[in-house]
Amino acid sequence: MSSIILLSITLCFGQKSKKELKTGTGEFCYGTDYCGTETYHYYIDPVTSEQVYEGPYKASGKSNSDIGFASFLVTGQYRHGRMDGVWKFNRERKNVPLQGGGYSTGFLRCTKSYKNGVANGKWSIREIWKARNMIIYSGKPLWGHFNEPSTDSACVYFKNGVAYGTIYLQNYNEVSTTKLTQTGLFISDSKSEQYNSHGLITTLNDVKTDTTLLRYGNQFLEGKISKSRLDELKIKVDTVLNDSEPFELLFKQDFLFGGNDEAAIKAYGRCFYVRYLTDEQ
Repeated sequence: MSSIILLSITLCFGQKSKKELKTGTGEFCYGTDYCGTETYHYYIDPVTSEQVYEGPYKASGKSNSDIGFASFLVTGQYRHGRMDGVWKFNRERKNVPLQGGGYSTGFLRCTKSYKNGVANGKWSIREIWKARNMIIYSGKPLWGHFNEPSTDSACVYFKNGVAYGTIYLQNYNEVSTTKLTQTGLFISDSKSEQYNSHGLITTLNDVKTDTTLLRYGNQFLEGKISKSRLDELKIKVDTVLNDSEPFELLFKQDFLFGGNDEAAIKAYGRCFYVRYLTDEQ
């Protein structure tokens, strides 16, 4: 009898402690051409009384015109308020006006993987589009021929928020790759005089100094030396930000962060290049 009573108490306690999920909706906009609605699930934090995202997330929308349309779909998962698992963004457009004239048709596919709100796994983006002109003749659209399709894509891998390995980039059909150390420092395969196999250097061409430069950069990222020590050595460790086209393509897109861009900020700030400062700098 006592075991039955204990089981009943455990079941009741478990039911009361389970978080009650609610469903929310709102407006989601990406730029001016892609606006729609988002649907998410959440629970109320008992301490802060704030909403905490939990479970599936979806945002979608479509805009139609007389001659075309633009649409998007975002899907993903939250766990305790943080992005978790695979998030996807799909965008379609057909005969959408371009600022410089003409009309664009194409698609974009983007996939990003997270673990507990931090970039972890494969991040990739691929966009293919083509354009053509149009005139109105006798009240009807008369279309020209499409130009050659253009492909932009990028791919990079993360482990606990740190990018590593080879970054792949295809920009206007031209393919290039860049390598990263395990702590996110750049290694370049470029044959240009300002690069070599040990690291990306913007101001020095002396190959013998690169091993030292890379060593100090790694030590700084690992917390073994201070910024003041780097200043003494006239060494600077910079985040990628505006200096890397693959990361421009992956991170300058704000469509995939449905109310929580913390993961993007963490991942973005953990990709670096190291260089010497000149007297002029």
